[in-house]
Amino acid sequence: MFIRACSNAQDLNMMRVGYRLLIDCLVLYRQWNFAITALHCYMDLVEDAQEMHLMPNIWYEIGMNYRQQGKPTDCLYCLEQMMVYSWFNKDSGAEVKAYENLGTSYFNDGNLKMANHYHDKAQSQTVEYSETSTRRIAI
Repeated sequence: MFIRACSNAQDLNMMRVGYRLLIDCLVLYRQWNFAITALHCYMDLVEDAQEMHLMPNIWYEIGMNYRQQGKPTDCLYCLEQMMVYSWFNKDSGAEVKAYENLGTSYFNDGNLKMANHYHDKAQSQTVEYSETSTRRIAI
């Protein structure tokens, strides 16, 4: 009801607040699919507001919802998107968090080589610099 009222008023800031509250409630009650849908709507509002610094965390949250559902491929995709947006925003903290969670997801999936690779990057807090080919291709 709150989100519909904000939508009718076209108040994007209040809509973002409404979606944020909705997402928190859905996660609290373990409604993963609904939370993912709400997160995608929230992502659209964030993009419309040009608040790209929020994107790594949104992708992280979507990934964690997929992890809770036991969908490792979807989780990995979201964490890779988190990493790309952290590069775009030059956010080394989000980049390291992405590495840490990629390592955990690969470990849960049984891919120990990739798990070790990402955990090593997270532990050493190694970040990709703007001149690396990996980062240039991703952005």
